[in-house]
Amino acid sequence: MEMFKVLMSLALLSVVAVFLRLYKALVTEPARVRRILKKQGIGGPPPSFLLGNMMEVKKPIDAAAKATKSAANNGTQLDHNWVATLFPFFEKWRQIYGELFVFSLGNSQIMYVNHPDLIKEITTHTTYDLGKPSYHRKEFGPLLGDGILTTNGPTWAYHRKVLAPELYMEKIKGMISQISESVVILVDAWKNKIDSEGGLADINIDEYMRTFSGDVISRACFGSNYVKGKEIFNRLKVLQEATSDKVLSIGIPGITYLPTKTNREAWALEKEIHNLILEVVKERKETGAEKDLLQMVMEGAENGEMNQKEIDQFIVANCKNVYLAAHEASAIGASWCLMLLASNPEWQDRVRAEVLEITGGGTPDADMLRKMKQWADLCKAYLKEAKWYYGGYKPTLEEYLENAKVSIAAPLMLLCSYFLTTDKITKEALDHLDELPSIMRSASLLLRLANDLGTSSDELARGDILKAVQCYMNETGASEEVAREYINNLVHEIWKKINRDMLNHCPFSEPFLSANPNIARTAQCFYQYGDGHGVPDSWTKDHLISLLVQPIALN
Repeated sequence: MEMFKVLMSLALLSVVAVFLRLYKALVTEPARVRRILKKQGIGGPPPSFLLGNMMEVKKPIDAAAKATKSAANNGTQLDHNWVATLFPFFEKWRQIYGELFVFSLGNSQIMYVNHPDLIKEITTHTTYDLGKPSYHRKEFGPLLGDGILTTNGPTWAYHRKVLAPELYMEKIKGMISQISESVVILVDAWKNKIDSEGGLADINIDEYMRTFSGDVISRACFGSNYVKGKEIFNRLKVLQEATSDKVLSIGIPGITYLPTKTNREAWALEKEIHNLILEVVKERKETGAEKDLLQMVMEGAENGEMNQKEIDQFIVANCKNVYLAAHEASAIGASWCLMLLASNPEWQDRVRAEVLEITGGGTPDADMLRKMKQWADLCKAYLKEAKWYYGGYKPTLEEYLENAKVSIAAPLMLLCSYFLTTDKITKEALDHLDELPSIMRSASLLLRLANDLGTSSDELARGDILKAVQCYMNETGASEEVAREYINNLVHEIWKKINRDMLNHCPFSEPFLSANPNIARTAQCFYQYGDGHGVPDSWTKDHLISLLVQPIALN
C-alpha cells in the first residue's frame, strides 16, 4: 500500500512537472518576451492560445493564392505590389503597429523589422551575437540539416571557410562556360516549343527557370556526376515542397515529432537524399578528384576534426544548403528579370543593343560581362529604387535625382546612339562617355523630370516610389503646387546647362551632341499633358500624327 502511494505521488509530481513545463513554454515564456518588448515600445497583434497569430496569417494567404490563380487564368493584370498581395497581414499590422512589431506562430515570437538601417546593424554587428533562429533547425531539420544555413559560432565559421573560396569571383568566372551550356539547352527548348506550335507559343517560364537554375548548380556542384546531381536536386525540390506545407505549423509544440503524412514523407525523402549524396561521394573517391564544389566540401570535411558520421552529415547538409541558397534565388531572380524586360520592351532594345555591341553576336564570356557597365548601372539603380519602395524609405530630392538619372535609362540609350551616330570612335570619347559627361547627365535629368511631372500621380496610384515632386514636398513641407513650380524652374535651369554644354569643347560629333537635347525634347512632348507613353491619350496620339504624318496645309 505504501509503495502504491509513493508511486502515485511520483506520478502526480511528474504530471504537475510536465504541466508546469508546458505552461512555461506555451504561456509564461512568450508572455515574458512580449512584456520585455512592450516596455521598449514594440507591440503587435495579440496572440491566441497555442496557435498565436497563425489563423490571421493562414486565411489571407489562402485567399491571396486563389485570387492570384484566378487572375492568371483570366488574364487579369496583377498588382505589382506583391508584398501586399501575398502577405496582406503584414500590411495590416504595419498600418496598426508601425514598421517594428512582434507576432506569434505557435509559441514562437517573431519580430518584424522593416527598417533597412536597423536590419543592416543587426546583421553586421557581431556584438549582438544573435545567430540563426533555433526554430529553423528544429522545424526544417530534414531539409536544412546542420549546414551553413543553420549553424552558429565556430561551427558556422568552419563551414564558411570551406565553402567561401568556391564562390569567389574568379571561381564564378570559371563557371561561365557551364552557365552558357545550360542557357543553350534552355533556349533550344523554347525554340522547339515555338516551332512545334506553329511559330507562336505561350511559355510559362517559371518551371523552365527552376530547371535552368538546377542544371547550372548541378554542373557547378557535381562536375562529371552532374546527372546524378540533377536527380538529387529533383528529390530536394520535392522535399522542399513537402516542408513548405508545415510552415504554418511552426511553433506548435511537438508537431515536428508526430508521424503525420507530411512528416513521414519528409523523413523518407531526407533518408533517400542522404543516401544519394553519399553514393556520389563514394563514386568520386573511386574515380579521382575534380575541381568542383563537391570536392571542396569533401576535402573540408575530411580535414576537420570529425568522425565518419559527422563527415557524412557535413557533406550532405552543405550540398543541400548550397542548392537551397542558390537554386531558388537564381530562378526567381531570372524570372523577375525576364518579366520586367517583357513588361518594358524599350529596355529590351537598350540592353540588346549593348549586348550585341560587346559580344558581336557571339556567346558572352566573363570579360564581356564585366564590360556591360550601362546594364550593370541600370540594374543597380532599379534595385536601389526597389529597396526604397519596399523599405518605406523617402529619399531627399538630391538622392532621388542622383539615382533617377540612371534608372530612367537615358544614359544607356545615349550610349547606343553614340555608336549609331559616330563615324570615327575614339578612345578619348569612350573614356569621356564612361564618366557620364555633363550633357548626358542633364539630358537624363530632363527626361526623368518631364516623366515625373506628367506621370507621378498615376505611378504612385499603381504602386511606385516617390517621384521628384513628392520628394520635394516631403523634404520641405511644400504644397504640390509649390513643388511643381520648383521642379519646372529646375527644368529651365537644366536646359540652360545643356545649351552651355553644346557650345563647350568635347570629343563628340555634332549628331551625338544633338541627340542629347533631342531626347529631352521628346520627353517633354510625350509628357506635356500627362503620361503620353504609358497611357497614351487621344491628345498625344493626335498631336504626333499631325506633327509627323498629316501634311501641313498651305494657304
